[in-house]
Amino acid sequence: MTPKTAKKLRTEDNLAQNEIDETVKKYGGTVVKHYNQNTGKLASIIKLSDSTALGICAGYSTKQLIALSEGKTIDRDMRVVNKNDKKSKLKISEVNKICHLQAEGDEIFLKNPDFKFDDQVLEKNNFSIIDFIDISKKDDEERHVFALRVADSIISNKNKKNIYERIALETKNAAHDISIMIENQKNKTKVIFSDPNHRLFTFYHEEDFKAWFIYFCLNHYWYSACDDFKITILDKKNNLGS
Repeated sequence: MTPKTAKKLRTEDNLAQNEIDETVKKYGGTVVKHYNQNTGKLASIIKLSDSTALGICAGYSTKQLIALSEGKTIDRDMRVVNKNDKKSKLKISEVNKICHLQAEGDEIFLKNPDFKFDDQVLEKNNFSIIDFIDISKKDDEERHVFALRVADSIISNKNKKNIYERIALETKNAAHDISIMIENQKNKTKVIFSDPNHRLFTFYHEEDFKAWFIYFCLNHYWYSACDDFKITILDKKNNLGS
């Protein structure tokens, strides 16, 4: 991804943020304020280094999955709140961890594109890969049919209580990483959707998430351009009783 492309994507995401938040609420989800790589202090910091100027989505998404598996979020790790005035600021040490993870992964990728650095990091944090799904749009396939296939694949695994997913999105000119946690609770499924470009979205029924995600894939400028979704499905080892 070139700096020009990265800047264009961030600008369009910023302009669309409020509209995106409203669609999440419309489909029954909730929106939580979250440090993201497009706006505010975090965006300013990552632009200071050439190694992270194009974005930290891979490092961010990996760290988010680790945080979610511990019952928190990456935002909680990065945010320090003053007890007196309740104002918050970034915890630079946590930001540095994400940036280092991103830079290390990018460096390894340039040397060996086939090496799955982020998967290795997750495995070292007691995750295990239980499935991998690569969904590519067929030449004659309508966009809404493709979006439906992707959504069904995301929510298809119901064998474990908690499932974690790293999803790599690819267009002709760029790539992006997001993370999802799916928590199966008796007769319903809670879905936490984390895109490093946006706030944190939570849906309390899988069908609500599915409907929103299909809409998002059809209408969001970035997702609607993606013709390939690579979904790595993981479980945390302690969820298996080990």
